[in-house]
Formats: sequence, structure tokens, C-alpha cells
Amino acid sequence: MPRITEVHGFVVKMDQSYLGGTQQVHLSSQRGDYVRHKKYRSSYSVKSETFLVRITTDDGTYGWGEAQAPLVPEVASTIVERLLGPFLIGRDPFDTQSIWLDGYNAMRERGHMNGYHLDAVAACDIALWDLKGKLLGAPLSALLGGQLHETVPCYVSGLAAGDDTARIKKVMEWAGQGFTAFKLPLGNGVHADGASFAAVRQAVGPDAHLYVDAHWRYTVSEAIEVGELMQPNRLGFLEAPVAPEDSLGQAEVAAALSAPVAIGEELRTRYDFRDRLVKRSADVIQPDIGRMGITEAIAVTALADAFHVPVALHLGVGLGVYIAAGVQVGAVTQNLLTMEFQPGQFDVGNVLLVEPVKCDERGYTVPAGPGLGIDVDMDALARHSTSQFALGIDDA
Repeated sequence: MPRITEVHGFVVKMDQSYLGGTQQVHLSSQRGDYVRHKKYRSSYSVKSETFLVRITTDDGTYGWGEAQAPLVPEVASTIVERLLGPFLIGRDPFDTQSIWLDGYNAMRERGHMNGYHLDAVAACDIALWDLKGKLLGAPLSALLGGQLHETVPCYVSGLAAGDDTARIKKVMEWAGQGFTAFKLPLGNGVHADGASFAAVRQAVGPDAHLYVDAHWRYTVSEAIEVGELMQPNRLGFLEAPVAPEDSLGQAEVAAALSAPVAIGEELRTRYDFRDRLVKRSADVIQPDIGRMGITEAIAVTALADAFHVPVALHLGVGLGVYIAAGVQVGAVTQNLLTMEFQPGQFDVGNVLLVEPVKCDERGYTVPAGPGLGIDVDMDALARHSTSQFALGIDDA
């Protein structure tokens, strides 16, 4: 059987930002590479940051993984270099389930069952699945039970957060290219958000799918009110209506609205999603592959299927390896509703790939090669990598 002989990690920082450098007028503060916005609770980077890992076996075959690490990816890099990577050396790369559990169990009694630690575990897990596919000469979808979707349906995200005129212009530009599903950011107040949604609906017509992301801004009563304002205009789903830790509040909003409530980008394990599903806190769940890995994502989507809850795969700040992993999982998800498509970040993400992931009005094309179906352009990686490490047999 093959054995893992090398683990390489790469901290990557691309000059184009996700939000940090594009909305300076909305900043409340900036310190170094990181900014805080007046309208967003989360911090952002002025760059597109991520962490890539490459795992290699004794015959030279390698697989790529990526953590969803938009802030201080050096943390995920250090965790893999010091804690996870040394225990991978000598392991059988086909032991994905036991390796994921080993990584999870390594810190659970210390309370690190989420956050940066699981981001690092996810990067290694994705790389191992890519590696397995390449060792077997089979696409990841085949290893996961068979492709169910020829293309992975998507919605256009990351649209203008400006006034109604700007929003409508951007939506109609994408509609003109044949896209039929869109997500709008909220944050201007309940009644302003309701009116803005109505204006976009009138412009784009009754058949488009329109989703909204509240980014945890509302109280329970406010979330219910804004949902009730939008429901008559065919609200596709209301994402992240209240604070992510408030599962009971999420359930209260979901029970009050006929339109679906979507949550999950901040969750990382089946245990997190189980509690939300049992409480009926969500009508749609949004797992993120770069925050949990492929092994756990498959468990989460199967759990959601048992509750008859559809999956809208989340896609945040990440690059090409992460995007490809999400597409591969989407291709085998029976209860798939849609997957996020962020055009600006998508273009940045493809810079590091030898052959780009493709997406158009029909959805994502599932890469057909072995494993994830992609490979990293090492010259491009060298230009954008700010630090790296290498572990081998002598380091274990």
C-alpha cells in the first residue's frame, strides 16, 4: 500500500481583496492587513488569503487541499506543520475517515472543535481525497458513490451592496448572461431591505431565484419582519438572519416564515448541524467544504437528507482547490439545491490552477480528471506564496 512521505504547506496572499480593499468608505478601522467594516461583524483582509497543502506518497503521487482561511492563514499552516502533518507521515492515504477523526479528536477535549483547527483538518482531508483519486485514476465523484449532477447549479453572489440602482444594474448584467439565481446582501434596515428586495424582484421578473444574506444583523423580531416583507415577492431563502450561536432564535424565525431560512457557513461538524436540524433551525443548510473537509461534508449532507432538508453549498473566500472540492461534493449530493458562485473571487481563485474550474449560466462544470480534477500551477503559486514548510520522513 502507498504511504505518505511528504507534507508541504503554502500560505498564499493574492493582491485582489474580497471586501477589504473594495469598500474603504465603509471601514470603521484598519490594522495592518485586516479591516473591520461598519456594516459587517466579521473582519476581512485587504488581500485574498488562503492556505494550501500538498500531500505526497512514496511513488511521487500528490494531492492538493485548501483551508477556507481568509484571515491569518499562518495559523492553519502552523497547525498542519506542528500538530497534524507529522502524524500524517507514514500513514496510508486511503485512511481518510480515521485520519479526519484523529485530527478532530486531537483537540476536542481542549475545546478546539471548530475554528482554525478544523480549517487545518479540512485542508489535509481535501488533499487526501485528491490524492486517493489520483492513485486510483478516478474522479472524486466516483469515489464518493457516483456523480448525480452533470453540472452543479449555482447562484451569483457577492453582488453590489450599494443603492437599488447599483443592485439592479448588477443583477441585470448577470441575468443578461443567462444566470437565473442571485443573492443580495442586506444591512440597510428592515424596511429599506424589504423595499430594495421588491425593487430587484420587479426588475428581474418573477422567475428568477432571489436569495438574501442578512449576515447575522437582525434580532429575531426584525428577521421575522423583514422575511414577512419579502415573502410576497418570492423570497428564495433568508440566510443567516440572527446571531449564529442563537439556534433557538434561528428556529423561531424559521417557524414564523413560509420562506426558507438558510444557515451553516459558520458550522463545521455533523454535531453542529444535527442540533440545528433537530431544532428545525433551518430549512436549507449551507456547509462549507473548506471549513470541514470532504469526509465531514459527506456526513453532513447525508444527515440533512435524512431530515429532508436541501443543501446550498457555501463558498466563501478561497481559491481554486477549495472551489473544485466544493463542486465535486455538489456533484454527488442528492439533496443539492444550489452552490454559491462569487465571480470576482472565482477569477482570483483560478489564477493558481493549471486549468481553470469553469462556471456559466448552467452551473459549475464538474472537473473530469482524477481526484479533484485540477492541478496547481507551481509558478503561479511561487509568485503568491508568502511562506511555506516541508515535512518528510526525517521530520516525523
